[in-house]
Amino acid sequence: MTDCCRIKGGRIEFRFNGQIYEGEGDVTIMPTNTTREEGATTSGKAIVRATPRSYGFEIENFVQTCDNDPIDLWYGCDLDATVVEVENGTRHLFTGGMMVGDPQANISQGQLSGMKFIADDYQKRSS
Repeated sequence: MTDCCRIKGGRIEFRFNGQIYEGEGDVTIMPTNTTREEGATTSGKAIVRATPRSYGFEIENFVQTCDNDPIDLWYGCDLDATVVEVENGTRHLFTGGMMVGDPQANISQGQLSGMKFIADDYQKRSS
């Protein structure tokens, strides 16, 4: 593993309570616990309206393996998750989380989609 922030993409590991799960496709991190929308006062001055939300991440597809079935995560509560960018050593740590969404199993491809992980806390660490 290399500590190089200029490397993007590559291998990504997903660990839930220490157990590794497989994924494929895009991974999206929600690194803030607010969203912001623009606004303006009656005189035209810019304002921002912030709305709270959970930290989290989405995997395009989980892959069902012989070792782990990702649907088991659906029933978990207070899970800890780590997303590891193997090529550059970056770790995304999520604590106190659970799955939300609308799970869909593609049994022809062994994929599970439609699940997003939300958490109480988030930290990003480089090696």
